[in-house]
Amino acid sequence: MKKLFLLLCVCAAVTGVASAPADGLPPQAKRGGMPLLEALSRRRTIREFRPDALTDRQLNELLWAACGVNRPDGKRTIPTAMNRQDLSVIVLLPAGAYWYDAPAAKLVLHKAGDFRPQASRFDAPVKLLFVSDTEKLKPTPDGRDFAAVHAGAAAQNAALYCASEGLANVWVGGFDPAALSQALELPAKWKIQLTMAVGLPAK
Repeated sequence: MKKLFLLLCVCAAVTGVASAPADGLPPQAKRGGMPLLEALSRRRTIREFRPDALTDRQLNELLWAACGVNRPDGKRTIPTAMNRQDLSVIVLLPAGAYWYDAPAAKLVLHKAGDFRPQASRFDAPVKLLFVSDTEKLKPTPDGRDFAAVHAGAAAQNAALYCASEGLANVWVGGFDPAALSQALELPAKWKIQLTMAVGLPAK
């Protein structure tokens, strides 16, 4: 197993792509990119992808846009009710499922294996899972579920980054969250709200 891990790391270093990430990701750019109004005008759903992997830079900036830390006090690029920060992102790559550790800006291996096909039918190099910690934020007495709102905000941030970077993406609600959670061996408190397929557009 140790030899296999070292081989994956070497392959990632040689190719420069996010297929078997090391612990740390390169610093994300906080300046530049496409102007917001232009990104909004280009935001769209694209369902066909090239097999090429994202670079480490693209992956890190995508995750930072989704729910990264953007202030010294630890607050995020998305708002959360009462600042509970219940939302996290799991990244599905060929080598495994990784938690995005936002404060450290790194990926932490959760489980080895390729779980991308279970997240959606779209054949994309990266799948994002937007998951909520139900112990941090529960629905309100009148039934409003702000966890779903937080997932939507994170997915929209990710979609706008894709528009700015020229990447394709599609939001996916048609998956089996119970089966995917079981495959990933997620604790019961984690609820998968939404998945997103991301990659270079096929055309």
